Amino acid sequence: MSALKSDLLRGHQEEPLQQDKVAPDSEHANKHKSSSFRPILRFGLFGRAFFIITAFMILSLSVWGMVVVNALEEHRANQLAERATSALNIAQKSIQYAAKENRSALIIQLATPGDTQVFPREESDSYLALGESRFEDLLKERLSQLVPTTGIILASELSQERGLWIGFTVDDESYWLLVKYRHDLFPNLINEGLSWLFITLGIALFGAALSVRMLTKPLRQLAIASKQLAHGENPAPLPTDKGPTEILEVFSTFNQMAMDLRAAESDREVMLAGISHDLRTPLARLRLEIEMSCFDDEALNAIDGDMEQIEHCIAQLMEYARPTGEAPKEP
Repeated sequence: MSALKSDLLRGHQEEPLQQDKVAPDSEHANKHKSSSFRPILRFGLFGRAFFIITAFMILSLSVWGMVVVNALEEHRANQLAERATSALNIAQKSIQYAAKENRSALIIQLATPGDTQVFPREESDSYLALGESRFEDLLKERLSQLVPTTGIILASELSQERGLWIGFTVDDESYWLLVKYRHDLFPNLINEGLSWLFITLGIALFGAALSVRMLTKPLRQLAIASKQLAHGENPAPLPTDKGPTEILEVFSTFNQMAMDLRAAESDREVMLAGISHDLRTPLARLRLEIEMSCFDDEALNAIDGDMEQIEHCIAQLMEYARPTGEAPKEP
């Protein structure tokens, strides 16, 4: 029983250990998957700057387009309201000053096809009130400022005929005034407006790409020089005669840092070479004195082994003194 109990306890203790072993493997797999997808979504400085500038440019052009469209709608509504007001005054005065027996002929003449027409109004007429869009709201607001609203009906459609319909009354007789206008604000918007928009956007994007490239070129030069310096090479000095002030300051600082590193490397080589010379000279003198002494062979071999070890240490120092900064080679 005790053996069975110990086996069960051992099994329960091993299960968490196995779970702990599996968990890091799964975490490592998840990290590997995330790291495999991460470079796909990573952009360089040029891509990020170009994307941000493009996004803000498209946003600004969209806002500008909305402002222009709203301004044109308001201007168009004001013009149509003034035109309708003039036509309404002319129609009212013409009917008012015409003799009643001649009004039918006058209405027939005023109903001839044109930009403005006058028709008799009946109680059974079915019309759509004005105010179905922002443009119609602007038009209605402007007309209310120019024309007295008492006894006036404003409609946008009558008998499936769209336009600005104004119902008015002259001597207890009701009439309709139709003022025709184009309902599309930009008739050639798709053909001309979008083409000019794409041309403007293309020129702006080309300028943005050129400006971003001019900004990222010095950074690319700095990255190349930094890699050369990290590999133990001597990069050419970065230009400090033209460019933005911030870039020139960075280039000047990097050039000074590279000069300081080269000076420190040169001082290190001189110091290690001097140490090697100062150590090898007395070692050579000691070796000569030991060979001329009367020590037995065993002592001579021991002393010779110690001196060879010192020579090996000196050789390692000389390996470290190389300009490339390579590690010393094993004997």
